[in-house]
Order: sequence, then C-alpha cells, then structure tokens
Amino acid sequence: MQTKRFIGNDLARLYRRVRTELGEDALIFSTRTLHREGGAPLIEIQASPPADDDALPFELQQAMLSTVLSRVAPGMKVPDLEDLVLRGVLGPSAVADVTAATVPGDGIEDAAGVYAPPAHPAEVPGQRMDERTTANDFMEAGISAAAAGAIEATYPGLAAEPALVAYLKRLPVTYPDEYETALVSIDGPAGGGRSTALLRMALDCSEAGRAAVLVATNAYRREEVDRLAAYAEVLGLDFVVAADDRGVEKAVRKVARGSVLFVDAEPGWVPPAFVRAPFYRYVALPASWPVAELKAQIEDAGHGSFAGAIPTFTDIATNLIPVVSTVVALGTGIAFLSSGSDISNGITVADAESIASGIFSMRTGGRTDGRLVASA
Repeated sequence: MQTKRFIGNDLARLYRRVRTELGEDALIFSTRTLHREGGAPLIEIQASPPADDDALPFELQQAMLSTVLSRVAPGMKVPDLEDLVLRGVLGPSAVADVTAATVPGDGIEDAAGVYAPPAHPAEVPGQRMDERTTANDFMEAGISAAAAGAIEATYPGLAAEPALVAYLKRLPVTYPDEYETALVSIDGPAGGGRSTALLRMALDCSEAGRAAVLVATNAYRREEVDRLAAYAEVLGLDFVVAADDRGVEKAVRKVARGSVLFVDAEPGWVPPAFVRAPFYRYVALPASWPVAELKAQIEDAGHGSFAGAIPTFTDIATNLIPVVSTVVALGTGIAFLSSGSDISNGITVADAESIASGIFSMRTGGRTDGRLVASA
C-alpha cells in the first residue's frame, strides 16, 4: 500500500489536503511533529488511499503478520509460511502435515530437515505465541493496569496500537437525535473546562444547522451569567437564564421542536422528572491531570452514566494517556476534544488512530508533540 507524506504547520489544513487528494476514506498511519533547529516545528501526516474492497483490514493484516512471525523457526521455507497462513486464516489446512525429511541437492544430501508444522490444532488468528502480553505494552506506555487488562481481554491477539484503536472505537458515545428536543450538560471537576466545552458543543450544533440554546442556571453568579451571555452573543446563540429547574422546564416548552438546550449547571446537575426532555450528560476530563486525580473527581459517577467523555485542555497536555485510562474505566467513548482558548474554533474530532499513534510513537522513540496528538 503506497503511503504519502503531508507536511505543514496547520493540522486542520493538512487533514483537508488528505481528504482532497486521497479521499474521505483515506487511511492515516502516523501523525507526528518534525522538530527543526531555529524554526517552528512542522506536522507530518503519513496517509494512503483507501484499501480495495477485497483487501484485508489493516488490523487483521497486523494480527496475521504478528502471529506468523512468532512461529518462524530456522529452516522454514516459503511453502511452510504459506501453510501457516492457511492454517491461521482458513482453518486447519487440507494439506497433510509435512513430515521431517531430508532434501537431496546436486548429489549432496542436505542434513537439514524440512520443517514440519505442529500437529496440534491451529491457533486462533492473532493469538500470541510468546509469554509477553499486549497488556505489558500498554502499561509500559503509561496506561493503567486495569485499562490494559480490559483492552487485551477484548482483543487478545492484536498488537497494542491497533488494539487500542479498536477499543476506543467500540466505546459508546450518544448524541441527541435529530428531531428530538433535548437537554445537554457537561459534568466534571470544577476548573475542568466544562463551560468552555459546552460552548464549543453548542457552536458546533448551531453550525450544523440545528437550533442551539445556551441556558444558564447559576443566576446567583452574576459575573458567570454575564460571561455566558457575552459568549452567546458573539457566537450567535440564543441565551436563556433559568433561575431554577422550573425555568429550565419553561425554556424546554418555549423552544422549537428539535432544538438542543445546552445547560451550564453545577457539577452533578440532573433535570427533575417534570422536565420532559431527553437528557444527555457528558463529562469533561482535563487531559493535563493525572489518572489518580481524574478518578478521584468522578469515581462516584458510576459506569454507563455519561453519554460521552470530552478531554479538555488538550493543547497543554503532554499526551492523552490519563484520558485513555479513564474512558476505558468509565466505559464511555470520547465525544470530541476541547483544545485551545479560541472557542470560535469549535470542537476537534477525536481520531482514535491519531490518539493511539501518539501514545505508542512516544514510547518507541518517535518524537511526538503531545499537543499535536491531542488535537489530531
């Protein structure tokens, strides 16, 4: 598969180039920073056109290659490797096991025997044949032991990076349906970037053509209300101040059907039963905080209680390892990334391949800028 390098200093522009030149289904293999003496660092993306319809998925190719190479022994020849591939992918080979035998050659008998594949049943495709586990690789990269064990148990044969990509993609994230009037709030620790992430999400909703209403519930904090009102005016969002939950209910009844009300409330806020609207509760995870501190802040939230996670302050984080460990523990997927101080830039799509590539590029020696990974 032919790869192409894209180099520049603007990540969003580079992604647009990838989509323009290679198509919407282009495969991104790596994203890293190129450090230069006397100049600002550049961003490099390696990508390739989408694979053919009949091509094997990249994760399966890696699993097959890892399995076959782990079983290579001295004296093996190409036909032996082909037989191993057949056994690992298509089930037990119809070809009888090759027994050890000598091979004549130009009148001289070769003392090396032909490799005979083991007679026991073939391993499951991707099954590891050595004592080292993928969990070791995760923990060496800094991911918590609990998260490492969960990922390996789900994808027992894959190498660490593709296993992490697959696991991040399977974690659930839910969003308001297109035609329902819904409430959205973002929970999380104080000072964790909740309000900023909420404004970004509201702006993204509005730019997508859907009515977005910003609701302030902390009317007693006048400065906070004024700040939100100013942001709403600049971003072109409707703004409502709800003195209490009855005010939230009134706002729900007054908006047009299909609107989304983004409620800036205290941590832990949940609408009462008389507010008849679906409620989507997300959680802000400051990417610059250590895992232990994140866990301490949200340990009472419970699994499955969030619609999605939103890593915040990703522009100042060294990496997203604490976030990855936390979302695996919560069982919640990453909805989007909140990066930078300019709210008008909106949200940043959470790309599982870029997140995983950044984590493992750093431990294998590649110099990766954590801010780049966080905003990829």
